[in-house]
Amino acid sequence: MSSLFRGTSGTYRVKDIESIVYPTPKQVSPMKATTPATVHFLDGETHTFHIDKHAKGQYLIDLVLDHLDLVERDYFGLQFLEPEYEIAQDLIIWRWLEPHKSLKKQLKGGSPYVLYFRVKFYVSNPCLLHDEFTRYTYFLQLKKDIQEGKLSVPQSMASLLASYVIQSELGDFDPDEHKPGYLSEYKFVPEQGPNFDVKVHELHKQHRGETPADAEYNFLDHCKRLDTYGISLYHAQDANGVDIQLGVTYSGFVVFQNATRLSVFPWTKIIKISFKQKQFFIQIHEESKDYDTLLGFYMLSVRTCKYLWKSCVEHHSFFRMNSTRPLLSRKLSLLSWGSKLR
Repeated sequence: MSSLFRGTSGTYRVKDIESIVYPTPKQVSPMKATTPATVHFLDGETHTFHIDKHAKGQYLIDLVLDHLDLVERDYFGLQFLEPEYEIAQDLIIWRWLEPHKSLKKQLKGGSPYVLYFRVKFYVSNPCLLHDEFTRYTYFLQLKKDIQEGKLSVPQSMASLLASYVIQSELGDFDPDEHKPGYLSEYKFVPEQGPNFDVKVHELHKQHRGETPADAEYNFLDHCKRLDTYGISLYHAQDANGVDIQLGVTYSGFVVFQNATRLSVFPWTKIIKISFKQKQFFIQIHEESKDYDTLLGFYMLSVRTCKYLWKSCVEHHSFFRMNSTRPLLSRKLSLLSWGSKLR
């Protein structure tokens, strides 16, 4: 196993890292196909790729992106579930496939491998993404986030967003084609009833003339304003033992409680991120103060603590240090970014 996850502590010096210049990577060469890997896509389709079990994660990622013909590739990745012993402990953990580690070392469940294609880095304004298919992929991901309850949406906005989904998929409302109950087969939110469908129906009629691209644009424009947009939350406790949730976003580190955002710590104020065992720390510097503040949190497990730390490292690297070249083209490990994890 890589030395990255052998220890139970780690430190990431945010300010020191921003001055580092990274080398240009070498191309990853294809390997002989021997092992099936089934990938689930956001539109519900699946595809099985055949790869060498010793291939690096990047090789499978490239196969998937080539299959989709995505132009703006850096925002996406592949996820898989942790082994069953984690699930048995009621800790269902999703892991991102690491580009520079072999599939065999990461996917412990054996063949066939099962992975899920998803948006990994949510930009601040998905409406400004250059490629239309990239925007559509964000649309599919956010629709799924709402369906699964990952993206919390007020009831009033949920019906509006659902009406944009219907406009995108069905076009203008047509009373001859869209008979009563035409929305019954659609699932928009975790819990929806007849009253919800009635509201979506009324809003759908108001979108006459909107193209699918228009409806998807409006959908993205509303989603980006939500507090939990693009955030995977980790359960934790603060220093007083109060249950909270922690997450990472394009702008920095966030703290939630009961789906309500309590605090946002921008990357510009974060000096260092570290963890030890189940304890997670961020060091904050405020210009108005002569001293730094160290905030500590208690995670549910050592493993989730590591993954939150790693998510911070990846998001900081992508959004604060990605102005000249894409993240996936950099061949370097987290250790070279300043990790002190052993």
